[in-house]
Amino acid sequence: MTGVLVGIVAVFAAVLMLFRAACAPSAAPLAATLTPAPVVVRAMPEDGPPVYSMSLDAFGKSYDDNSIRVDTLSVGKMVAIRSKVETISGDTTAGRLLLRGITTNAAMDCDFNERTTSAIANVAVGMVISVKGRYYGMESGTMTMKDCSILSLN
Repeated sequence: MTGVLVGIVAVFAAVLMLFRAACAPSAAPLAATLTPAPVVVRAMPEDGPPVYSMSLDAFGKSYDDNSIRVDTLSVGKMVAIRSKVETISGDTTAGRLLLRGITTNAAMDCDFNERTTSAIANVAVGMVISVKGRYYGMESGTMTMKDCSILSLN
Protein backbone atom coordinates (compact mmCIF):
# COMPACT_ATOMS: atom_id res chain seq x y z
CA MET A 1 0.00 0.00 0.00
CA THR A 2 2.88 2.35 0.70
CA GLY A 3 4.16 1.75 -2.84
CA VAL A 4 0.80 2.76 -4.31
CA LEU A 5 0.69 5.87 -2.18
CA VAL A 6 4.25 6.82 -3.25
CA GLY A 7 3.22 6.29 -6.90
CA ILE A 8 0.17 8.56 -6.55
CA VAL A 9 2.26 11.26 -4.87
CA ALA A 10 4.87 10.99 -7.65
CA VAL A 11 2.19 11.34 -10.37
CA PHE A 12 0.61 14.25 -8.51
CA ALA A 13 4.01 15.96 -8.21
CA ALA A 14 4.68 15.45 -11.93
CA VAL A 15 1.27 16.90 -12.87
CA LEU A 16 1.84 19.85 -10.53
CA MET A 17 5.25 20.56 -12.11
CA LEU A 18 3.75 20.45 -15.62
CA PHE A 19 0.94 22.75 -14.54
CA ARG A 20 3.35 25.26 -12.98
CA ALA A 21 5.53 25.22 -16.10
CA ALA A 22 2.53 25.86 -18.34
CA CYS A 23 1.25 28.71 -16.19
CA ALA A 24 4.58 30.36 -15.44
CA PRO A 25 5.26 33.67 -17.19
CA SER A 26 7.36 33.36 -20.30
CA ALA A 27 10.83 34.81 -20.46
CA ALA A 28 9.76 37.36 -23.11
CA PRO A 29 6.77 39.59 -22.33
CA LEU A 30 3.87 39.57 -24.79
CA ALA A 31 4.66 43.06 -26.09
CA ALA A 32 8.13 41.89 -27.14
CA THR A 33 6.67 39.06 -29.21
CA LEU A 34 4.32 41.26 -31.24
CA THR A 35 5.48 42.57 -34.61
CA PRO A 36 4.84 46.30 -34.84
CA ALA A 37 2.61 47.51 -37.66
CA PRO A 38 4.38 49.39 -40.46
CA VAL A 39 4.30 53.15 -40.14
CA VAL A 40 2.15 54.74 -42.84
CA VAL A 41 2.97 58.30 -43.80
CA ARG A 42 -0.05 60.06 -45.27
CA ALA A 43 0.68 62.28 -48.23
CA MET A 44 -0.33 65.91 -48.01
CA PRO A 45 -3.23 66.88 -50.30
CA GLU A 46 -0.87 68.84 -52.56
CA ASP A 47 1.02 65.64 -53.27
CA GLY A 48 -1.68 63.48 -54.79
CA PRO A 49 -4.79 63.40 -56.92
CA PRO A 50 -8.21 64.15 -55.40
CA VAL A 51 -10.62 61.29 -54.78
CA TYR A 52 -13.63 63.42 -55.76
CA SER A 53 -13.75 66.32 -58.19
CA MET A 54 -16.94 68.37 -58.57
CA SER A 55 -18.50 71.78 -58.17
CA LEU A 56 -19.31 73.01 -54.70
CA ASP A 57 -22.91 73.22 -55.88
CA ALA A 58 -22.99 69.44 -56.52
CA PHE A 59 -21.05 68.63 -53.34
CA GLY A 60 -23.40 70.83 -51.27
CA LYS A 61 -26.49 69.21 -52.80
CA SER A 62 -25.11 65.76 -52.00
CA TYR A 63 -24.47 66.94 -48.43
CA ASP A 64 -28.01 68.34 -48.12
CA ASP A 65 -29.46 65.08 -49.48
CA ASN A 66 -27.51 62.80 -47.09
CA SER A 67 -24.83 64.38 -44.90
CA ILE A 68 -24.03 61.06 -43.20
CA ARG A 69 -23.24 59.42 -46.53
CA VAL A 70 -21.05 62.32 -47.69
CA ASP A 71 -19.12 62.39 -44.41
CA THR A 72 -18.71 58.59 -44.37
CA LEU A 73 -17.34 58.55 -47.92
CA SER A 74 -15.40 61.82 -47.88
CA VAL A 75 -13.98 62.76 -44.46
CA GLY A 76 -10.21 62.41 -44.54
CA LYS A 77 -10.12 62.14 -48.32
CA MET A 78 -8.83 64.65 -50.84
CA VAL A 79 -11.52 66.54 -52.70
CA ALA A 80 -11.27 68.98 -55.60
CA ILE A 81 -13.92 71.69 -55.64
CA ARG A 82 -14.78 74.35 -58.22
CA SER A 83 -16.47 77.37 -56.66
CA LYS A 84 -16.63 81.13 -56.23
CA VAL A 85 -14.50 82.98 -53.64
CA GLU A 86 -16.62 84.91 -51.14
CA THR A 87 -14.04 86.03 -48.58
CA ILE A 88 -10.27 85.87 -48.09
CA SER A 89 -8.77 85.94 -44.58
CA GLY A 90 -5.72 84.93 -42.57
CA ASP A 91 -2.06 85.88 -42.81
CA THR A 92 1.06 84.69 -44.62
CA THR A 93 1.27 81.47 -42.58
CA ALA A 94 -2.38 80.38 -42.54
CA GLY A 95 -4.86 81.65 -45.10
CA ARG A 96 -8.53 80.84 -45.46
CA LEU A 97 -10.98 81.18 -48.30
CA LEU A 98 -14.72 81.02 -47.80
CA LEU A 99 -16.03 79.43 -50.96
CA ARG A 100 -19.61 79.61 -52.23
CA GLY A 101 -21.43 77.65 -54.87
CA ILE A 102 -21.66 79.26 -58.28
CA THR A 103 -25.41 78.71 -58.58
CA THR A 104 -26.34 77.79 -54.98
CA ASN A 105 -25.60 79.08 -51.49
CA ALA A 106 -23.46 76.04 -50.55
CA ALA A 107 -20.46 77.12 -48.44
CA MET A 108 -17.07 75.61 -47.64
CA ASP A 109 -14.09 76.91 -45.69
CA CYS A 110 -10.78 76.12 -47.34
CA ASP A 111 -7.80 76.39 -44.98
CA PHE A 112 -4.33 76.81 -46.47
CA ASN A 113 -1.12 75.93 -44.64
CA GLU A 114 2.20 77.80 -44.61
CA ARG A 115 3.36 75.93 -47.74
CA THR A 116 0.34 76.92 -49.83
CA THR A 117 -0.93 80.24 -48.40
CA SER A 118 1.17 82.39 -50.74
CA ALA A 119 -0.98 81.24 -53.69
CA ILE A 120 -3.90 83.19 -52.22
CA ALA A 121 -2.13 86.40 -53.29
CA ASN A 122 -3.38 85.71 -56.82
CA VAL A 123 -7.02 85.25 -55.75
CA ALA A 124 -9.72 87.93 -55.67
CA VAL A 125 -13.21 87.91 -54.17
CA GLY A 126 -15.73 86.86 -56.81
CA MET A 127 -13.27 84.71 -58.80
CA VAL A 128 -14.23 81.20 -59.78
CA ILE A 129 -11.40 78.85 -58.77
CA SER A 130 -10.64 75.16 -58.38
CA VAL A 131 -9.02 74.02 -55.12
CA LYS A 132 -8.19 70.72 -53.55
CA GLY A 133 -7.71 69.74 -49.94
CA ARG A 134 -8.53 67.14 -47.32
CA TYR A 135 -12.23 67.21 -46.42
CA TYR A 136 -12.92 67.39 -42.67
CA GLY A 137 -16.72 67.50 -42.65
CA MET A 138 -18.84 70.13 -40.95
CA GLU A 139 -17.00 72.46 -38.56
CA SER A 140 -18.77 75.43 -36.94
CA GLY A 141 -21.69 75.05 -39.33
CA THR A 142 -19.61 75.08 -42.54
CA MET A 143 -18.14 72.25 -44.59
CA THR A 144 -14.35 72.42 -44.25
CA MET A 145 -11.25 71.39 -46.20
CA LYS A 146 -7.74 71.76 -44.78
CA ASP A 147 -4.27 71.86 -46.32
CA CYS A 148 -5.81 73.34 -49.45
CA SER A 149 -3.97 74.21 -52.63
CA ILE A 150 -5.15 76.03 -55.74
CA LEU A 151 -5.55 73.92 -58.85
CA SER A 152 -6.62 76.72 -61.21
CA LEU A 153 -7.88 80.27 -61.34
CA ASN A 154 -10.76 80.32 -63.81
